[in-house]
Amino acid sequence: MMTVSDNASLRELAKITNPLLRKKFGMILPRLKDLIEAEIEHGIEKWGSVDTEPGLLLNAALEELGEVAHAINHNEGILRAQKEIIDVTGILIRLYWMLEDSRGTV
Repeated sequence: MMTVSDNASLRELAKITNPLLRKKFGMILPRLKDLIEAEIEHGIEKWGSVDTEPGLLLNAALEELGEVAHAINHNEGILRAQKEIIDVTGILIRLYWMLEDSRGTV
């Protein structure tokens, strides 16, 4: 199984030179990593057989982003908004991997 930490771009992001951003990123990433990996695994188990083209994942990401907006705009609470952010992040990482695997055939 791929993990979030396998992604070279996240390793590059971790090299942020601004100490305040690096500190904040360093504190957030460990907390989010497990949540995002679980969401990625859940998404692959649930939708992996139909995630055959980038447009499908893009549509799913946009739908989930709408859920983030809904949670915020309807005051559904921080935990609900954060859950939806994890969902959209997991989908976007899967989309990133799909594009990476396609090697420019999109």
